[in-house]
Amino acid sequence: MTGLTSISFRKFSIDQIITLAKQAGLRGIEWGSDVHVKPGDMAAAEYAAEKTREAGLSVTSYGSYLRAGEEEGDQSFELLLRSAGALCAPVIRVWAGTKAPKEADPWYRSKIAEHLKGLVDRAENAGIHVAVEYHRRTLTEDAESAAALLEAVPGLYTYWQPNPEITPEQNLKELCRVLPYLLNVHVFQWEGAGNIRHPLSDGEREWETYAAEVMKNRSREHHFLLEFVKDDDPAQCLRDAGVLRHILKEQEI
Repeated sequence: MTGLTSISFRKFSIDQIITLAKQAGLRGIEWGSDVHVKPGDMAAAEYAAEKTREAGLSVTSYGSYLRAGEEEGDQSFELLLRSAGALCAPVIRVWAGTKAPKEADPWYRSKIAEHLKGLVDRAENAGIHVAVEYHRRTLTEDAESAAALLEAVPGLYTYWQPNPEITPEQNLKELCRVLPYLLNVHVFQWEGAGNIRHPLSDGEREWETYAAEVMKNRSREHHFLLEFVKDDDPAQCLRDAGVLRHILKEQEI
């Protein structure tokens, strides 16, 4: 299923995000916890859920900024669970710490794993999955480190996104390694350490390969969520959505 991350357009209102996703022919929205549906803001969560549903779209997930191993603060997991429940979100996305694998000693890895185990247990009681962001400067920076973490925390899932600092061939190997734990995919076309953004069409061939690999795993539904388009341009979002729908052979709704 295709979708849009609300954080791609943080200046947009909830209604504007829904309108854009609908115009783009996408099928769902990942609501972010930093602007649109803040943890514990039940009115925003209920409003986003209702309006998403009325538009014929699905809430694919709730994207949080909780960092495992850190103080939860304004990203309190209890508040995240309440908001995810009001959104009817099937999964909460969290982050695997703040250190890259090469900077993490065994004690730190154990600390992150134990925190994530607790989150998975608490979410399971609410019928919600927990998945980690697949991101540089965290323990999911590369597939080897991510797989070790996922194997250490039963019931934990992961997102995946390509690393713009490595080759498409290397990214494909990374994807294949974490595929057994995969829930959702963040879709963008970036280049290099500076995250230079390009139209998704520039990477259509690579994304066709990635998507084909993901679709081999039929054990669960995967959402391909557009994120951070070139120039933060809504028109570019519409074009990228068309490319993504073509790759996934998904018809507009």
